[in-house]
Amino acid sequence: KLLDSRSASYLFSFFPTEKSCGLIFGELLTSQIFATQISVNSKKSLETELCRFFPDEVILPTSKDANEFQRFFKTLGYFTSFESFNSSDKQEFSDFEKWVLQQFSKDIQNQIFKNKSIQGSLAIFFAYLKKTQSAALSLFKKIHFYEPEDFLIVDSSTQKNLELIENCYDGGRKNTLLSIMDKACTSMGSRTIKKWILMPLVEKDQIEQRFDVVNILSSDVSFLSKLHDILSKIGDLERIVGRIALDRALLYDYINLATSLKV
Repeated sequence: KLLDSRSASYLFSFFPTEKSCGLIFGELLTSQIFATQISVNSKKSLETELCRFFPDEVILPTSKDANEFQRFFKTLGYFTSFESFNSSDKQEFSDFEKWVLQQFSKDIQNQIFKNKSIQGSLAIFFAYLKKTQSAALSLFKKIHFYEPEDFLIVDSSTQKNLELIENCYDGGRKNTLLSIMDKACTSMGSRTIKKWILMPLVEKDQIEQRFDVVNILSSDVSFLSKLHDILSKIGDLERIVGRIALDRALLYDYINLATSLKV
């Protein structure tokens, strides 16, 4: 009930190694995971990634290296928690490995196990959810791996000065780029628009593909109107399915699901 339907709610797990840091951003209700790694010495890059996702909670490993980063996260105003995961413990690692092999494809498995920082970050993400919300673990099927340079870098100062998602007056949405752009008729659409604003494309082919779609919709008003009518009858399927899977659904969710499936 406390979640904003138009904004994603991410749990962020962070794992530093000698050279790099593994970053995992996961959302339980929509079962999405985004993963990347950055240099261990680049706090500017870390702040940029945080500004792309605005996680609600930061999970850190119980290690000496993590204490310095906890102070950094707290300075930025993030709530932090510690989670232990001992990769040397055969049972602990076996449980984690079994989950990875069961939930993800071969390609994803290879990317996890060949990267120490990503593996460590995903391991404490797994350990934390196993302890607090174990039912959520069976929902994750994909991991979206990305490189920070895949998107335009928009740091916190730029974001604030351009008033992309929060205005400078009271920190609200009014008079922001998001408030102007977000005319979505579903919560899923609103969350996508916000994600696109915070992660602007840099690849020309991808940008042109998005323009092509916009051109098709804007040049055929009748088709656009029909699409709008159909989408306006669809509920927040991503979160409805998540709530049902986590035993948090209400009667309203099941009615909404039935209505959406009919559409």
